[in-house]
Amino acid sequence: MKRLGFGFAFFVTFGISVFAQQGTPIIGYDRVPWGSTVQAVTQAYPGLQEVPSEEASVGVREFTQTNVGGGIASRKFYFYENKLYRVFVGYDDVNADTVRAILDRLVSIYGRFNSSDGPTNSSQGGIMNSRTQFVRFFNENMTIVVNVVDLYNQFNFHVGAGVGIVYYDETIQDRIGAALRQQRADRIQL
Repeated sequence: MKRLGFGFAFFVTFGISVFAQQGTPIIGYDRVPWGSTVQAVTQAYPGLQEVPSEEASVGVREFTQTNVGGGIASRKFYFYENKLYRVFVGYDDVNADTVRAILDRLVSIYGRFNSSDGPTNSSQGGIMNSRTQFVRFFNENMTIVVNVVDLYNQFNFHVGAGVGIVYYDETIQDRIGAALRQQRADRIQL
C-alpha cells in the first residue's frame, strides 16, 4: 500500500499555502459557537451521551457521539461552566486523498495552517505510529489542531490511518490547565 507520509510531506510543502477564505467562519464547531449550552448542542447533535471526563475535577463535562457517518467515526464535545469550549472529531480508515480533502476544507474555512510538525514516530505493541500535526491559530478564541496518524505493523506494512481534529477556545483551555495545575500543586506535600 502507498504510504501516506510522502503525500503529507508534499502537502505540507506545497498544499497548506493555499488560502481561499470563504466569509467569516463560526468561532466554535460546525453549527454551534463556543459558549453554547449542553442543551443547545444536544439539540444540534442528537444522540450525544455524557461520559466521564478526565478533567471533571475542574468542572469539565464530556459528551460523545459515535457512528456519526460521513467519514466521521466519533465526536466529543467538552463543556466548562455549562458552555461549549472544545470539540474533537475523529476520522478512521482514511487515505491520502481523504486527508488532503479534510485539510483543504479547513484551509478554505480558516486559512492556511500556522505550523506543522512531523512526522514523529513511536511504537507500542508491535504497531508503529507515525504522526504529523498541523496547527491553525485563528484567533485567541479559536485554535485548530489536526493530527494525522499512519499505523504500520512489525513488518512495516501500512495497516491503517486516522485523523483527529481538535477545535478549541484557547483562553478557556488555559483556564482549565491552570486549575488542573493548581489542583496538582495543592496535593503535593513538601
